Amino acid sequence: MIVSYIGLWKILLEKGLQKQDLVEHAGLSSATAAKMGKGEPVSN
Repeated sequence: MIVSYIGLWKILLEKGLQKQDLVEHAGLSSATAAKMGKGEPVSN
């Protein structure tokens, strides 16, 4: 399965946020954010 988080990264850039901000505010683990950065699927 192909996963794309491009839209999410665009939104973060538009708002001046970084992945670490997403981790802190959304309660994600850094491992999950790393997988998302590589375009890998994640589960909850």
